[in-house]
Amino acid sequence: MTLKGPPNSFGAKPDHLTIYRQWYRQKKPYNLPLPYDMGISRIWNYESNDPVTVKEISTGISADFDLTPLGEEAYNRAYAKFTEQVHGEQAQLAVSWLERQKTLDMMAKRLIQTRKLVRALRHFEWDEAAKLVGFNRSKGRVVTPPEWRTSANKSGGAFLEFHFGWAPTIKEVMRCVDLLSGDWPKPRIRSRAAVTGFHRTFTGSGFSAKSVEFHTSCKRGLQAEIKVSDPNLLLADQMGLVNPLTTVNEVIPYSFLVDWVANLSDYLESFYPFTGVTLVNPVRVNYNISRQFHFYFQHPSRERWWSEQVGVTRITGSFPGPTLRLRRLKPLSVTRAATAASLLLQQVRRGKAPW
Repeated sequence: MTLKGPPNSFGAKPDHLTIYRQWYRQKKPYNLPLPYDMGISRIWNYESNDPVTVKEISTGISADFDLTPLGEEAYNRAYAKFTEQVHGEQAQLAVSWLERQKTLDMMAKRLIQTRKLVRALRHFEWDEAAKLVGFNRSKGRVVTPPEWRTSANKSGGAFLEFHFGWAPTIKEVMRCVDLLSGDWPKPRIRSRAAVTGFHRTFTGSGFSAKSVEFHTSCKRGLQAEIKVSDPNLLLADQMGLVNPLTTVNEVIPYSFLVDWVANLSDYLESFYPFTGVTLVNPVRVNYNISRQFHFYFQHPSRERWWSEQVGVTRITGSFPGPTLRLRRLKPLSVTRAATAASLLLQQVRRGKAPW
């Protein structure tokens, strides 16, 4: 379908709207998702100081901005949400087993330290209690930079110990209890994600100089019916005992830093995406919209207009895995800031001050 825009002074009417649709039909009981494709291109809010100029859709919509990166990022997010609903919050029993000795030694050390601290407090041994918690009760003494750095190292080490030792261990126990006592995935699961972007380009020179602003949005949706084909295998996957790649990645030192900047964990988990379950009638929807503002800012006509291009596609069949990509930079959270500071302090050697 094509619609004309307002005429110029000579009565010429350019094409300002085109709509394309393609769909399929099915027989009763009409319960299967079918492919669908729709595209809309239009020019709206066209203005010009010259009453003769017109703008067609073929020349009024720019394709200089690539939506592929935004679409891949949106799909990765939707895929991660979908798999999380299928498996729930997974436990990492294999990782905990490999790190069991280190965790037990750490917990035993801290429990003994706590016992000594309670005993010192009961007997009013304040110096001994302060020593156990790492405080120095000496008065009238200036703290030198090396001593300050040693204290910071201890504080950073205590934070890392709790963040990567105690807290994960306690969470693993709670996750296992929830998984063993929880229900199976919902019979139908949906997930959605959206990513927006902005880009500006400048082309030409003199009277042909033109600026184009791109306001883009990519949305991705996944939907499927879930059928549990092997409950034992599904439970093993939820416990983190199926995919060896994620286990190896977790036990590598500082591997969590990679997840701050890339979706490596999601990518590795996609190698064994839906173990123990079968996806029935899977369908995914891609929705892209690109709004553009065009402006000939040096031409006497001051020609300017808004254009829009919309694409909707429904695809049936199995879901492809996520694409390995760098994440967008986000504001640093308190936990990440504390973790980064603690790791940095751990790398500073004792007795060698940087100043």
